[in-house]
Formats: sequence, C-alpha cells, structure tokens
Amino acid sequence: MRRETLKHDRIRAHPDSAPQIEDYQWENCGNFWDEVMRTVQPISCVATQLSDIDRVVAELSIYYPEVNAQLINLWMILRQCLNGEIKQPLHGWNDAAVRELLPEPPDNLDEIIGIATETLYPKLEEILNTTSEYGSSLADLPSKIRKRFGDKTSEIIEKFKQDIILNWFIPFLQVWGKQRNGALRIEKGKLFIYTRNERHSEVATSSAWNVYLDATATTEYLSWWINIEEWEILTVEQEVPSTQNLEIVQIIGLGHLGKERSTLSQTRVAALKQELQQRHSSIKFIDWKCHKESADGAWFIDSRGSNDFCRVDALASIGIPFCNLGYLEILYITLTGRSIESGKTKVQIPIEIKEPVEEENDVIPYFEPTVSNDPKFQAFVDWSTSSEIYQALGRLRSACSSASLSHLRLEQKLTFYFVGDYPLKIPVYIVKACDITIEAGSRWEQTWFKIASAAKQLIEEGTTQLRGINTAIAQKVGCSAGLISKDYREALDKLLQSLLNPFNTTCKNSLLEDSLEAEARSVGSNLMPVVAQNNPFEILSELFSWQRCLDKDYWLWILSGTSINTQIKIIGSLLSILPSAWVSELIDKVTLMVQ
Repeated sequence: MRRETLKHDRIRAHPDSAPQIEDYQWENCGNFWDEVMRTVQPISCVATQLSDIDRVVAELSIYYPEVNAQLINLWMILRQCLNGEIKQPLHGWNDAAVRELLPEPPDNLDEIIGIATETLYPKLEEILNTTSEYGSSLADLPSKIRKRFGDKTSEIIEKFKQDIILNWFIPFLQVWGKQRNGALRIEKGKLFIYTRNERHSEVATSSAWNVYLDATATTEYLSWWINIEEWEILTVEQEVPSTQNLEIVQIIGLGHLGKERSTLSQTRVAALKQELQQRHSSIKFIDWKCHKESADGAWFIDSRGSNDFCRVDALASIGIPFCNLGYLEILYITLTGRSIESGKTKVQIPIEIKEPVEEENDVIPYFEPTVSNDPKFQAFVDWSTSSEIYQALGRLRSACSSASLSHLRLEQKLTFYFVGDYPLKIPVYIVKACDITIEAGSRWEQTWFKIASAAKQLIEEGTTQLRGINTAIAQKVGCSAGLISKDYREALDKLLQSLLNPFNTTCKNSLLEDSLEAEARSVGSNLMPVVAQNNPFEILSELFSWQRCLDKDYWLWILSGTSINTQIKIIGSLLSILPSAWVSELIDKVTLMVQ
C-alpha cells in the first residue's frame, strides 16, 4: 500500500510517514507544510533512569575501568538526583540547574565518547536477525520458516530495552560537554536529554522546494525549526482588506485563568460566560480542554487551523494559552545553542486601548507581568503565546468568504472577546469583568458593589434608621436594650460579613458534600428571595436562627446560591437598623478582609 501510494504525483501525509532521505528522490518534488510550526518537530528526547545508568557503569567497569574512574563524580550526582537523596525542586531541575549540579566535563571527553561509542553501540544485526544464534541468516530461510522465526516481537522488544536504551549515554556526553546543541532536565526520577531532531528538516532541505503555511510564523523562528538561514526564506503574505466588522474586546480582572483554577475563579468565569451567552445567542468559547464544554473549542486543538467557528457572530477565548515554560526553555536552548540568562523582573507593558478609558472606570492602562531577564528568550515566549491568541482570533474568519454561506463575513458584525490579563500588541476595547456582570468580579468588587447598591437603595427609598430596633428586640426576648446591643453586635458583624464576602467555603471531598451543596444552593435561590421581602426585624430574626443552627459551609453555600440582587436587598435592610458607627466599623473590617 505504501509503495503504491508513493507512486502518485501528489500525496497528502504527515512528515513522520515520509520515506527516508536515501529511499526517495526528494530532489524531484516539493512540499506544502500546513501549520508548519506545529507540524515540524525540531527536537527529540531520550529519557533514562537509574537502572540505565547502572548498566552503563557496569559495562564501563568491565571493559574500561579507567574511564569509569574519571566519571565517578558524575555518577554520584546523577544517582543522588534520581534516587531522591538530593531533594528535587517543585518542577524538577532545568538545564541550568542540572549543569550547576554536575561536575565539569573531563578534558579528554572526545576520547571517552569514542570509547563509549565502540563499547556501548548496539549490535542491530544480532537483534533483528533472530536466527543468528543458529549460524543462519533470517533472510536466507524459506518464507514459511522465516515467518516462524521472524514472529518474535516480544523478544526483540526486550533486546531493544537491554541494548538500544544505552544510546542515551552518547548524546548525554555530547550535550553535557556542549559539543552538540541540546538541553538536560531531571524530573521525577528520570534524566531527559533533548537534541535536535533532523528528520523533518532533512526532508525539507533535500526537496526541490517547500511552501510553509502558518499565519503566525516568523522567518527567524522558522529558520530555527528547519535549520536553515533566515535569508533563504521568502515571505508571502495574504492581503487582508481593511474592515470595521470585527470588534476585539479584552475582558480584564480575572488573571491568567490557566488549567488550575480555584472554585471562586470557576464561579466567576461561569457567570461571565452566562452573561455573554445572553448578549450573543450563537457565541462559542475556546478554553483549556479540562474546562471546556462539549460544544466549545480547546486551546492548541481547535484554536488554530479550524473552521468550526466560521458561522458564529461572537467568539470568546478564556485564559492565556501559555505553553509549558520548561519546554520552551528546552526548545530555545536546543535550537539556538545558547544558555538563558537567569532571573526574572517585573515590568510595565502598556495596553493599546482603542478608546480612551474614563477616569471613573478605574482601568489601569498597563499590565505588570514578571518576565525573564533574557530579552531574546522572553521575545520567544511572547511570540509563542501571542501566536496562539491571534490564531484563535482568526477562527471567526472575519475577512474571508465561506462556500457554505451566501454572504461575505466582511459584511457581518463580529465580536472577539479575549478574557485574560495579558498585553496584546493590537488595539482593543478594554472592559472589566465586573462591568460585564458583577458575579464575575473579584471579592473586593463584589463586596463594594453590594455596599454601594445597598446604600443607594436606602437613599432611593428614603429609609431612616429604625432607632427603636434595640428596644423592640429587648421586648421580644425579655432583656434590656443595652444588653441586646452588646450580645447582638458580634452576631450582626458575622452575618453581614458573610453576606458581603461569601467566599470562604472549604473544598468538598465527598459525594455527600456535593449533594449538600446543591441542596444549600437551592435554598439560596428559592427561599432567600422570600426572606428578603420581610421587614428588617423579621429578616434579622430569621437569618440569625439560620446562622446559629447551620454548619458554616452550608450557610456559605446558601449565600453562594443567592443572587446578588437578593443579597443587596438583605444587606440594605440590615444596614438600615444599625447605628452609623457600627456601619463604618463594619466596612473597615470587610475592607481589610477582602484586600
């Protein structure tokens, strides 16, 4: 099948399935590389563990003990890192940290590499020729017998484990001695050796011509991927018509929104998505795979090279698609051959705001990220991140026509929402998440929204403080008004603080707690609005009894299921019966609590 396919004048395949350089006339053909920065894999990795090191030590001890003696310090450090004697940092040791731990390579490293190559190089003929132990070649046997002896997959795999795995040692020595571009990493009891993968670049350079398709590639980084000079690449760009049909809105205030999110962060994102869905009936979202819903797209999967969103009028990307920083370090070091300057610095990067922000909007026109002290590496990281964002923006196909549509997208009003605190290098409209919906606001924003809304409600209703409330309570419970003020003050503080800042629930760890939370949220959404209709004294009495009798988490779950408007109504009622000094002191406490 493969042989017949390769006879055609045009084929479509992944470069991994391409024939070897020596087995095909690449000089007579050309290649189109779609999404080249994703398709081409410019580095490869070999992983080794403690048992592999022990096998190399044993081999060298038998045949070249003098070489083993020169590497004794190397073996000691590697063993201590892999067996846990030296405590591993949270994310393992990167290239710089590994080199700092390891001793300096010996002066005669070239000689050691030559000896190791001769001693440890696997005998492939013996491994693949399963009849060599009988003094006969597998290829010379009749087909029926050859099939019998050739069907020893498990034995061959075991031999490869025993012999081929030793191939890690030569690349390690070359990378350690900086005789070959590459990077080292130790993590979770394994040593990883990264080197350049020449497979795809050799196919490209052996061909008559190549066309690389990637909207966010640059000639500099593409030249790293293909291992050619930058001047060898001719750039051809599509002329994009200037249109006003695409509005880019950046929603800030939710942070980076990575894979790991707190319960509060997830709640805020859910509220934001719900509000955007009410504004745009056909909106779709791109989020991390672990957070996306079935109808939405995922970063790095659907965010480039996809037409799945060419019919919607709005698309929102959630979070910043940071690649693994450790992998980017490895990629950069392996492809450039230069180390990365250590350390990080906080910098101010301005936002290109399309329209001036009003002062009362309280939007700071810049971000303050922490970046690498190495400007060239930081530029590489920025390109990697920004290219994914711009690719996601392009999924709307705002400047393209579609065969399945009867009109051009050029004439359709489209909106792209980028949700994340990250500086884009294009003009955007800026809006805070809490201005989209207060439920997407931070603790601080939600708390002060409740206070301001409750105060506004009291002013509009012309409510005066119910000065006789303490006397009324005293008559109800049968004690003095002074004693009631003292006893109820702490309870009132706790009640109002929980209403103003209901974000202190602990993590659930059982199905029972899941069920209890659902029940509590139902109470909040269904019964709390009924309670809010009562007069302040009845609200106070009812909520006091709830707070005393209910578990803390259950009470806070009730509040999390209560709408912001209902909470504001209750807060306004309670504030109306408090002395002004209490209100001022309470606000000071809540301010400190949410900051």
